[in-house]
Amino acid sequence: FNTQYIVWPLSEKMNPQHSRLLKKWMYKSVANATLDELSYDYFEVKFCPLGLSGPNCDQDCDPIHGLSDRDGRCICSSTKWTGADCSVEVEEDLNTYPPWEIAMCYSFFGINTLAVLVCASWIYWQRNTQQVKVWQPFFLYLVLLGCLVSSSSIIPAVQQSSEGNGNVPACMVFPWLFSVGFSITFGSLFAKIRRVYILFKAAVTMNRVTVTVKETFLIVCAITSVDILICMIWTIVDPLSWQRIVKRADNFGAPLESVGYCTCNYWKVWIAIIAVWHLVLMIFASVLCYKTRNIDTRFSESKYVAVAMISNLQIFVISISVLVLVSDDPKTGLFLRAAVIWMNDLFVICIIFGSLMHSVHFGPKKDVNIGDAVSEYARLEKESTTALKERKEKFVSRFSSIDSSAEPDGASVKRHSSGGPADETTDVGSTKTTDVGSTRRLSAQISLASHPEKDEEDHVVCETIDDLFVEDDQVLK
Repeated sequence: FNTQYIVWPLSEKMNPQHSRLLKKWMYKSVANATLDELSYDYFEVKFCPLGLSGPNCDQDCDPIHGLSDRDGRCICSSTKWTGADCSVEVEEDLNTYPPWEIAMCYSFFGINTLAVLVCASWIYWQRNTQQVKVWQPFFLYLVLLGCLVSSSSIIPAVQQSSEGNGNVPACMVFPWLFSVGFSITFGSLFAKIRRVYILFKAAVTMNRVTVTVKETFLIVCAITSVDILICMIWTIVDPLSWQRIVKRADNFGAPLESVGYCTCNYWKVWIAIIAVWHLVLMIFASVLCYKTRNIDTRFSESKYVAVAMISNLQIFVISISVLVLVSDDPKTGLFLRAAVIWMNDLFVICIIFGSLMHSVHFGPKKDVNIGDAVSEYARLEKESTTALKERKEKFVSRFSSIDSSAEPDGASVKRHSSGGPADETTDVGSTKTTDVGSTRRLSAQISLASHPEKDEEDHVVCETIDDLFVEDDQVLK
């Protein structure tokens, strides 16, 4: 017990008396612990007692989280604690949203809310004007309601929790408000344009058709119900919940930095479903806008809706890519989401209602005549159909000329010259094909002969057709 072995080399030539005295001192120093004191004084590292530090061991050092080293410095046992005496706890970096960003998001919502209130008040103020009546105030109010609901999704987006995993109701509120608001906005525009298109199409064909406001409103409800159904299934099957992920911890596992956000197991699948549905809705609305492009803008805002949808589509594509890139940074992601929602809704409000305000206050003051609008629509549709038919015929004739140039060597080909008859035929083997340009000219003349009541506008179109015939003949030659 407590045995110490000492090896001390002695010279063989040492005086025997000196050797005996030296050995006697060594045995005695072991017996009375003199050697221990010498070892402590000259060989062992000196540490301050527990709870003390400093060169003279006169400074404090937390006995739980710190320990003095051989130089008297108080060394903390974990990066969770800091300070000269290891008594200051390092706060966990929660990466919460900064106050300026939260204030900016609330400002976005406030701007859109103010714009909605101003537009709603203006519609009520100008409700008896002819332009506002034609644009159907009921559906204009629905558009404003949709923009307000969509913009209100910014409010739950800024909600956060400093705790760990848990259920934050605001997480699931965000997709509900955004999806339903979007479907109300564009569903109302889609249903309104569809109603105008059906009425104008029936008026051109002299058919009596009734499209009630109730029927149009049911279309808006049907479009919105799809978003409600998707969000309801999402909420039941795989709801969003708040989760906090530790990004950095000390050597004992105490968190030093973490990040919290709303997530679920299959959030990418649910977002993809909503995105595809909204994309389909925008495509159908774009097709309808194209069909109603010839209707007077006093009755249909298809041009403005098309501009709004193109802008929303651009913002949608760019924002999705950027949000995927910054998905690990909740602070940047929040600002981008809020900015995208704010720009989408505000742009729709400015395009739709700004054009209406301009037409009321600065547009022509002539009366809105539905008969003139239908006549103009019929004329433009006729011109579009005629132009499309001409382009198709021209396209077919050019292909015919290409086929003629690729005839076999044994075929006998006869072309009419400038002085020959216009109805010469082309012999290819045993088959005789009538000249394309001549046949089309003959058909046009027969058509004109059967409709002598056509006005000057039709003659202009016919002259254009003749020009195309001449051009096709030159190509064949």
